[in-house]
Amino acid sequence: CGRCVDQCPMRLIPSVMATLVERERWDEAEDYGIMDCFECGSCAYTCPSKRHLTHLFKYGKSVIAQRKKAGSSGLMLVIGGPHHSSRVSS
Repeated sequence: CGRCVDQCPMRLIPSVMATLVERERWDEAEDYGIMDCFECGSCAYTCPSKRHLTHLFKYGKSVIAQRKKAGSSGLMLVIGGPHHSSRVSS
């Protein structure tokens, strides 16, 4: 609906970023500025669907940071993601 966009002090698009994290599209989430989000929670507070936006952004940012830290190895272990599953991705 866009209420979250109107509330974001960083002028990000939380609804799109959350969808990208849910779909594990890390590069696109970073392109949309997920790393600039300071997790104030304004978007989640105003969300009429009660999406766990702040949780998704924290998770997405941690995965992106892990991927950068892993560098070219491309292998990482992700535990407790947004759907609380364990998986190995490359």
